[in-house]
Amino acid sequence: MPLVFAALCPHPPLLIPEVGKEQTEKVKDTTKSYELLAKEIEDAEPDTVVIMSPHGLVYPDSFNVNAIKRLKGDFGQFGAPEVSFSYSNNLDLVSDVVKRADEKRIPVVPYDDGSGFFRLDHGALVPLYFLMANLGSNTSVIPMAYSYADSKTHFEFGKFLAEIFAKRPERIAFIASGDMSHRLIENPPASTIGKKFDQDIVNFIKSKDTESIIEYSPESRETAGECAYNSLVTLLGVINRLDYHPDILSYEAPFGVGYLVCNFQLR
Repeated sequence: MPLVFAALCPHPPLLIPEVGKEQTEKVKDTTKSYELLAKEIEDAEPDTVVIMSPHGLVYPDSFNVNAIKRLKGDFGQFGAPEVSFSYSNNLDLVSDVVKRADEKRIPVVPYDDGSGFFRLDHGALVPLYFLMANLGSNTSVIPMAYSYADSKTHFEFGKFLAEIFAKRPERIAFIASGDMSHRLIENPPASTIGKKFDQDIVNFIKSKDTESIIEYSPESRETAGECAYNSLVTLLGVINRLDYHPDILSYEAPFGVGYLVCNFQLR
């Protein structure tokens, strides 16, 4: 079954009304974009949502694929413990990824600490808050974390996932979670490089210039202080052989961090 949905999403907790309160007015463009995405993913009817977050357990040279059945999370650390969620993992798909990664010598760690449930980080929770709202209770979630390997390794990992997804019976959505530059209001050169990074990535996405994204300077990315890049590159690998249209729904940076929402419309 082909991939049915793919998107790049930011994850500031202040998007959540119970957390951001009056501050949510300053991110209304991002909120509106999430509302549009929620309708798109509802129409796509995925059985499983795979989400790559930069705030999970990141290994230096391996990709972390969560292998725990029950997934829980709330916004307690942001003052809203009442906003809580519980999802089921798709362990059959996880097992398929791990098995084939081992066969191909791709470094993948199936994370299971034996606790019986996994506590989701805000990098996963914020997108799921919006995008799972209108999906059925049987929709499963697979959390993943990227590694500190180079961009080409992430792109190849995305291509590897695409091969597996294409042979699975499920309808699968892939969510790349991450914020753009965190240094837009700092003193130069950080702010200058951060603004350039954000604008470059937006332009490259619009023109479908995947090669320029993959080849983007690691030093500039580090100075920009972003956390979306590896998730994005993995997503680009996932959709590499598909016909897609990149629809930039919004970009804003009211607090000095770039929030980019893009629906990679699959044709």
